[in-house]
Amino acid sequence: MKTKLTLLLILNFCLVIKSTSQRLTITQAGDTILYLKTIETTENGDTTFSSPCLGFEINDDNEIFNYQDENCLKQGLWIEFNKKSKSWHTGYYKNSRKKGEWKVYSDEGLNNLIEIQEFQKGQLLNTNNDKTKRTKVNVFITRNKELIGLLIALAYFIRQLINASIINAIENKKRNLLFLNPFKTSNYMFVLKSILTIWTKESIKKHSSHKTMMLFSNYLGGLFVLVIIIMTALI
Repeated sequence: MKTKLTLLLILNFCLVIKSTSQRLTITQAGDTILYLKTIETTENGDTTFSSPCLGFEINDDNEIFNYQDENCLKQGLWIEFNKKSKSWHTGYYKNSRKKGEWKVYSDEGLNNLIEIQEFQKGQLLNTNNDKTKRTKVNVFITRNKELIGLLIALAYFIRQLINASIINAIENKKRNLLFLNPFKTSNYMFVLKSILTIWTKESIKKHSSHKTMMLFSNYLGGLFVLVIIIMTALI
């Protein structure tokens, strides 16, 4: 009964209190208690460690990591701080040997990725710089997707205004996109043209006085498509 009550109290504490991860250990009696470096023995055995190593950490989402078994071997997901390089390393262990993909972050925490490493049976195979760059770009886009989306929309609208001004000049008309009646067919077609028009070589040659703005409009349109493709591929 005492064992179950202790475990429930600790788990309840982890669920309710949002804090940094807490290291726990498992006693010989099966109790889960706060980690202690020294072995303690009592008459009833409730606080006897089966091993000073046997333990794990639990984060705010109740996910277990940094697990050591009774033989002091590291298993599963680990998040470690390297004091020498002042960097965070995260990845998986099997019997205290690093395996698979490990990510290295700056001392600022798990936000600033430095590199991605590949391990096999504890041996470093390579540092995947290409994957590191792709991951960095992915992280940047994910964190700033609202700002990137706003900039894309702004560039798209600027392109539409440029096209509208060119079309007005070519057709010798004065129409303002912001004050048009969208239910009027002619206005609707004008808006559609300002959105979809891509200036060909023939058009640019024919209306050479608008060459700079036409090329800039095409550039913005190409950039818009390219950014959408990249974001779709990375996210």
